[in-house]
Amino acid sequence: MSICPNCGYELVLLLSRLKYKCALCSRLYPQKEVETRNFRIWNQKQRENDFYNFGLEEEKRRKMLVERKIMKAFRFLFGNLPKNNSPEHKVLDREERVKLFKKEVLGKVYKKRLNGRLSFWRYKQKQLALQFLKNGKQEASKDNIFQTPFTFSLSQLLL
Repeated sequence: MSICPNCGYELVLLLSRLKYKCALCSRLYPQKEVETRNFRIWNQKQRENDFYNFGLEEEKRRKMLVERKIMKAFRFLFGNLPKNNSPEHKVLDREERVKLFKKEVLGKVYKKRLNGRLSFWRYKQKQLALQFLKNGKQEASKDNIFQTPFTFSLSQLLL
């Protein structure tokens, strides 16, 4: 319900005049003015509510991230403990876990180096093919046009 800005009493809509009238002080207010004011108040409350809810969600997300980090650290330190004592479940000691961790990290480093080497040699091959084409000075009107390099080596230029 709309409230009178003068006295705080409820406003009543007069359909014949399209205005709101205060039942206590008998003042008239345009319908558009009252409705826009009510909408602004409602919109402000919704913004505050959304901001508060966003803060709660952000806090919950941060707590979940911290919990995940802690659990990851526990798993790394203590390993995945078996649910039962069957011989299938092997508990790795700290040294074995460190070895596995180093192996994974070094494997990633090796792959990066290998990719770097491949890209370097592809670049060199591209430069060589460009130099060959530049030094060959072959034109479409000559008969030796068919002595160009293979299409595979030229396709590397597109990379």
